[in-house]
Amino acid sequence: MTKHLPPYLALLIIAGCGGEPGDWSHVEEDVSDSFHVATWSDADYEATDMRFLPDGRALLLTKGGWQGEGTGKVELLNADGSRVGTILHVDVCADAERGLLGVEIDPRFDETGRIFLFYTRQMSGCAVAEIGEQNPAAPVFNRVSSFIFDDLAIDPNSEVVVLDDLPAHQSSHNAGGLQFMPDGTLLVATGEARLGLARDLDSATGKLLRVDVDDPSKAPGDNPFAPADGWRALVFAFGLRNPFRIATSSVDGLTAAADVGTDEYEEINIVASGGDYGFPDVEGPGSDDGSIRPALWYRHVNGCNAVIGGDFVPRALLADRTSTDVDAWLTFSDVGCPAIWAAGIRDGEVVVLLRLTDPLDHSLSHLVLGPDDAIYLVGIGPEPQPVLRLSSISG
Repeated sequence: MTKHLPPYLALLIIAGCGGEPGDWSHVEEDVSDSFHVATWSDADYEATDMRFLPDGRALLLTKGGWQGEGTGKVELLNADGSRVGTILHVDVCADAERGLLGVEIDPRFDETGRIFLFYTRQMSGCAVAEIGEQNPAAPVFNRVSSFIFDDLAIDPNSEVVVLDDLPAHQSSHNAGGLQFMPDGTLLVATGEARLGLARDLDSATGKLLRVDVDDPSKAPGDNPFAPADGWRALVFAFGLRNPFRIATSSVDGLTAAADVGTDEYEEINIVASGGDYGFPDVEGPGSDDGSIRPALWYRHVNGCNAVIGGDFVPRALLADRTSTDVDAWLTFSDVGCPAIWAAGIRDGEVVVLLRLTDPLDHSLSHLVLGPDDAIYLVGIGPEPQPVLRLSSISG
């Protein structure tokens, strides 16, 4: 997520965010008195991601540690947040941003029982290469696989590899987001792995890759660079640094990537098929080379330094909080200044920014829309944390 993770999460939770005019591309409207945060799951986790099953229960991922070889876990939670137990162990490399990182539920889950996991394979002694090197003598890769979930268990022998050999040779800029598009194809977010190849269409790094999970050996024919060979055929968007969390909206047809920046800027990008988002040559508001400007950006001020994207949420949730008309709302946070915001989007541009909470005593890894239209807040640590629930006071 950031370039300085734990024992990285020596990130301090601060008393406020924002900054001087010009530090954020949009001025926030404070509506925090309209929302309430409560503990949903009393159990504590170093959690990276969570998704709700069609029956209201949830699958929650734990990272697997912070150094060397580790074991990530898939936890099953009841619809009331109580813990059922661990239903899958996944051997991972756990250094810094490696580990068990992303989960997604098949849109046809009732038919297939499939879930999808993004994780760092435990291999090569979990060696960490020098910055800018892939270290072919001791490679480490991320993988996306499907597994079959059957009521109270996930069969480890049901694993089917969807994508493999996504570079994780360095231990950061690793991404990990998974998101189904309305047409049933899967978007996979990859970090640039500190290789500087995010704009190279023949590299898997710094991209949103789009795959057909029913036939992963063949790229979707309407991918922007298909037909082509290798990674190029799977590229949906490129020029990203570390799109740790991505989101799609089945209602509005939008895709968003919260792209963790380097030393100065964080970005939220509304993603277009074939879009170039400029990294490593351009970040933040600068865009004089044909790359697409972010829909929202902010500087590293008051501790804000690692954007964490959330979900698109129903317009009705925020309809009475602003007079600005929008097509969609996207929630997000930041590891270093963990308030919750909602960006109002119209015609593909952010037109209003609402702050839904004051900074929380959590280092968030995802904001997940629940079946009750509340927003569930997953915390990664550095100490294990409960899952929180953010809801409208009037709803």
